[in-house]
Amino acid sequence: MERNIKIITDSASDLPKEICGKYGIDSIPIMVNAGEASYRDGVDIDIEGLKKLLRTSGIVPKTGVSGPERYLEIYNQYPESDILSVHLGGKFSRAYDTAILAARESIAGHKISTYDSGTASLGLGFMVMEAAALAQDGVDLNTIINNLEDLKTRLAVVAAFQDMNHLRESGRVSHLAGVVGSLLKINPVLRIDNNLISVIDKPRTRTNAVAVLNKFADDFGCLERAAVLHFGCQTEAENLATDIQRLPMKNKDIMICELGPALACHGGVGTLGLCLIKQKK
Repeated sequence: MERNIKIITDSASDLPKEICGKYGIDSIPIMVNAGEASYRDGVDIDIEGLKKLLRTSGIVPKTGVSGPERYLEIYNQYPESDILSVHLGGKFSRAYDTAILAARESIAGHKISTYDSGTASLGLGFMVMEAAALAQDGVDLNTIINNLEDLKTRLAVVAAFQDMNHLRESGRVSHLAGVVGSLLKINPVLRIDNNLISVIDKPRTRTNAVAVLNKFADDFGCLERAAVLHFGCQTEAENLATDIQRLPMKNKDIMICELGPALACHGGVGTLGLCLIKQKK
């Protein structure tokens, strides 16, 4: 008899609580560190709290991960289920490595498998939703992982940033790239997938940056579904969703999601992006 499969992720998935509840997904908080203070993403600090922190402290927070004991605590809550723990790209965070360590230390007797999404935000979120929906349908672990491997080849996360200071301070881009971005006042557009961050374009204006996002979506191919992600620019996000909705798309229900603290502190206010899934051939 096949055992139930429980899906675990981390808070960098940016999945709303109602979706986690619907699919029975547990999320382990990423840590947001500001000076001497540490906060659990989504527990001790929410996105409004981060906005206030950025306004009042002048500190660019950095992020870390919960210890393996926290992962084990979650895993051990489900002794009757096998676990699939799907995490933020391993080159961007130690969340995936910590999941591996916790899985090795578990003595609960159930099988714990880990998966490196290679991506972030709703790229990770969509992969977690896919895994959880399949698990609810009783699909076996190997088939779920094969589906995630296929989804990974059809998924892209692309985002425009109003400056690169937060990315530079957080260590997610080179110091030189951050300085150049600040001096030239560019609005860089970056793609995040396969555990890589690559430059799509370096437009000088916000209008041109949004145009780059639209062109990327135009060129990406027939879409299965799409989402818009942002930090502190809801109106722009809604306008971008309207633009994207005109494209051929299987699922026209475009999710608009504000980044959670773990990723928002790296991108800074004004981050605006897309998560796109291409239709299967």
